[in-house]
Amino acid sequence: MNIFIILLVIVVLGNLTINLFSPAIQRWKLVWRLLLIVCFGIPIAVVELQKQRGSEYYMRRASENLEKAERVEEDRQTRALIKRYGEKINSITNYSVRKKERDKNIFSEQKVKFPQCYDDFSAARVQRKRGNFHEAEKILIEVVNNCPNFFLAHYNLALVYEAMNNIEKTDYHYKKASALEESLSTRDPSIHNTYGFFLLKNRKFDDSEEEYEKALELDPNHPKAKTGLEAAGKRIIF
Repeated sequence: MNIFIILLVIVVLGNLTINLFSPAIQRWKLVWRLLLIVCFGIPIAVVELQKQRGSEYYMRRASENLEKAERVEEDRQTRALIKRYGEKINSITNYSVRKKERDKNIFSEQKVKFPQCYDDFSAARVQRKRGNFHEAEKILIEVVNNCPNFFLAHYNLALVYEAMNNIEKTDYHYKKASALEESLSTRDPSIHNTYGFFLLKNRKFDDSEEEYEKALELDPNHPKAKTGLEAAGKRIIF
């Protein structure tokens, strides 16, 4: 309640009280009003001020608690974000370690299995990495003719044709490499992930899902294959 309204009510009541008494005490009207204000108005005013200050205090505390809660929520979201990306980074790091070990074994096994073609394959791989795709193509064609079941040769020839934007030949050699992978002593999910991505880009979603699933069967924590399978299922090209 407004303090001034309270004081006004007290003064009015005081006047009414004074008017009930004899005129002899009318001269004490001002004194009476002051007494009423001192006795009743000031305590009520003090109480109202305390209420107002208390209300301001609780409003301030509520505002501080709200800000604190918002900071806690922001911190929680930040920690969740850091945790999520940390898990992704760890997943990629762990995959890189696994891939490096697999590649080492696969290359060693292929060298033993195809000694007559391995040196030419290695030379073609160097040319591919340098961007000399036509030179790499020429060497790899001879390699797969001499060693038709050479997994790494078909895989690299597919990479060469993809760089040259030859879709038909890319698909052929990825498919060949994907089939040959199943006979390897050290299985390689990378070919299925790579082929799956190629199929996804060319809107062959069902075939893409199949390759991604093969990759995940060999490596359930393959980070790219998980993302690719989800995209293929939703028919999304990324």
